[in-house]
Amino acid sequence: MSATWTNEPTGSSVLLDWPWNATSGSGLFNVYQSGSIITDATAPVSPSNVLLQRLAAGDRHGGGQFDFYPNSGGGGVSDIFIAHAFKVLPGFEGLSNSTNKLFFCINNEAKGFVALYGLPNSNKVLYWNNQNSGLLDNSHVAGSWGDTPGTRWFTPNVGNGTISLGVWYKLEFYWKKSSGISSRDGIMRMWLNGVLISNYENLNSGSSNCSQYTLTQTWDGTVGPFANDHVYYHDHLYLSTGGTVTPSPSVPTISSFTPTSGPVGTPITIVGTNFDPSPAGNAITLNGISCQTLGAVPTQLNTAVPNNGTSGQIRVTTSAGQALSGTNFTVTTPDPGGGTGGGTGGGAGTTTYTFADEFSGIQGPRWYYKMADGTAMTYSAGSQLWSGSQLYQGIWQGGCHPGTSSAARLDFITPGAGSLHITGRASDADTGGGDGVTFSIKKNVSNLRSPITIANGDSTGTAYDETTSVVANDYISFEVSAGANNVYDSTILNPVIVYTPQTQPAEVITLTSTNLTLTEFTSGFITLTISPTRATVSVITLVSSSAVAFVPATVTIAANTSSIDVPITAGAAGTATVTATLGTSTTSSTITSTLTPVPPDPEDPPVVTVSPTISAYTDFLTIYRLF
Repeated sequence: MSATWTNEPTGSSVLLDWPWNATSGSGLFNVYQSGSIITDATAPVSPSNVLLQRLAAGDRHGGGQFDFYPNSGGGGVSDIFIAHAFKVLPGFEGLSNSTNKLFFCINNEAKGFVALYGLPNSNKVLYWNNQNSGLLDNSHVAGSWGDTPGTRWFTPNVGNGTISLGVWYKLEFYWKKSSGISSRDGIMRMWLNGVLISNYENLNSGSSNCSQYTLTQTWDGTVGPFANDHVYYHDHLYLSTGGTVTPSPSVPTISSFTPTSGPVGTPITIVGTNFDPSPAGNAITLNGISCQTLGAVPTQLNTAVPNNGTSGQIRVTTSAGQALSGTNFTVTTPDPGGGTGGGTGGGAGTTTYTFADEFSGIQGPRWYYKMADGTAMTYSAGSQLWSGSQLYQGIWQGGCHPGTSSAARLDFITPGAGSLHITGRASDADTGGGDGVTFSIKKNVSNLRSPITIANGDSTGTAYDETTSVVANDYISFEVSAGANNVYDSTILNPVIVYTPQTQPAEVITLTSTNLTLTEFTSGFITLTISPTRATVSVITLVSSSAVAFVPATVTIAANTSSIDVPITAGAAGTATVTATLGTSTTSSTITSTLTPVPPDPEDPPVVTVSPTISAYTDFLTIYRLF
């Protein structure tokens, strides 16, 4: 099954591998003899038999319960991997307390469970809850909310956990106990369709083993009623333990960025750690506005100020989490002369790369020192020389020398889409002899211009001046090849490259949100919508005007997703305004917290309503006695 459940820890021991051909067996107990086996050819793991669980319309409890006790004779397991496919049928409304339980992972300290969290008839999101009576304190964990100490909800802190009705999902879950009840080293991870959505590695999850897995919809709940049947399909249940847990990707950090200011189009270099080596794996924003990722290595990213960029912090989001710069980048007004806007001599928004000034003993991220076939040269710090494998073959600051049959090759990697203006002069640096060299400029292997022949003694050389359009990761090669021999072939190498970024279309973002009324000290959701849908993640800042409403500091709308449900916890009765901000776009929601209704005291005397007729007759008798 490891081929199906790709996130199972390596070397795990299988506890249960159950295709739902029956409702019990192999240590799986059908506690109430409920549920039924039906067929669904669309089941994604082991069609066509699936388990049907139904919570009937109007029921306040029930829906079936299936228990498994891992290592029941040995006291449970210290960690457990749980995987199964499920589908929630259309018509599902959801319970009024937003807690639609899916399964439990239980130890002595907590009855933890995964739930489809969301108000009735609204979006449902996969949350984890570490239900406990105050033994565990996880108030230190970002992305969680609830009691301190005690039960807390843990939101998807990496990816999108939203569930649609009528769709099969493959859910993988991993839990590991902590070494102590306050040691903060427990783990909970969750994947949806193979993609990590939740990753918590600093939990107090309890020091006792997981002793019970339970598949049920309500457990001890008494909520409802609802109008439609709540129907779940389950395809295959798989449990394992004891594997080697692969470290999750580390959260990125930002240590610095340069420059710290500049106009639209200014290239920005971000330095830090744990960036995704693929440009597509890093989402960069400036003050909430999306920026193009022009280049990426684990310790450095390249981007540029977008056309509608505004001053603010730089944020980098990867699959492991987010990093926010400690200071702001300031977007400036371009200098009319065009020379001070993030480049010299090329106009505002351009960047000039001068090889003679930028020569270094490190390969990349712009200049690379190679032999003709692309093999990297070796650097000597003592001589400040990059050397190839052939005699005299090398590159130094301002010059190079070819090998006997392999050229000296200097590559420039373009930072993004736009244009390059390439200038310089190729000339003989050693007039003592030799039969001259050939100097070539290539773009992605093809000649950008006709090769230049440099004869021995030609210290004046030939100037070059080329302009070409580029996309990210195009490369320009400057190659010097020997003639019949490679003696006295030292050659001046002094290219200057001015990069002008491609104009980015202005992004206009609209945020909208809903209002919400809650009873004090209860929880619910507002829906936050972004328009248009964006191809990158949108990290939205949330602020509440008072303690009447508690909100997370940020929420993330996943790429190609238009909305997200934002959890709101009501404080004391009153009204608060929750403001959501992304770049220059804002929206507000009114949160109303109402008093908890006070039930009548059964010891209070009943209120008697007096009939008007009886009252009038009594008045008549009173008046009659006066006479």
